[in-house]
Amino acid sequence: MNRRRAISAVIVVAALLVAPLGMVGYAQEDSTTDEQTTNDETLQTNDNNGDRDSRQQERQARLAEIEAARLTRASSRCAAAQEKLAGAGARAEKAKENRTEKYELLTNKLSSLSERLQKADIDTTTLDSELETLDGLVVEFFSLFDSYQQAINDATAIDCVEDVEGFLLALDDARAKRAELKVQAAAIRAQVTDVIVEVLNELKGELSDSSADEGTSEEQ
Repeated sequence: MNRRRAISAVIVVAALLVAPLGMVGYAQEDSTTDEQTTNDETLQTNDNNGDRDSRQQERQARLAEIEAARLTRASSRCAAAQEKLAGAGARAEKAKENRTEKYELLTNKLSSLSERLQKADIDTTTLDSELETLDGLVVEFFSLFDSYQQAINDATAIDCVEDVEGFLLALDDARAKRAELKVQAAAIRAQVTDVIVEVLNELKGELSDSSADEGTSEEQ
């Protein structure tokens, strides 16, 4: 009975510790322009002259103007964006600490449970295998988190006025890393709630069957 209760307790803790990851966010620099929606008809010359090269040159010149306007606008806003990124970096550090504590608590409880079951001559081969998979996912998560924090640091350290293109690239990198983190956190959550919890439920069922068999034997 105590072993079944221990498994049930770990299942509850596991569900609580792998709640959806609350990732820190930051305002995204607007990279769209009204100019980009300009109808191509304003760039076309009279089709009767057949001068395709001229029309192409006009399009390229217009696109260059649009890009220049986008970079100018970004450089005028980037200082404020960097302040928000600095705040996001501080929150990211705190989120990392919280996530480290929760994952350590979860893995320690699962490992401890596995040891208790082994001492009771319960086969934990499947559970231990899934715990190894979980450990790998957690290691990858924190590796991605380090990359995410580095991307934030790069975006905040750059002189965004002098190198606005470099700033936008660093900002895009931070966004990409943040998206990867969310995917990895979801993979950890699925490994716990969809796989490990199911294994624990099966072990609990085996213990119930074993207890029932023992009770029947004693009655006989």
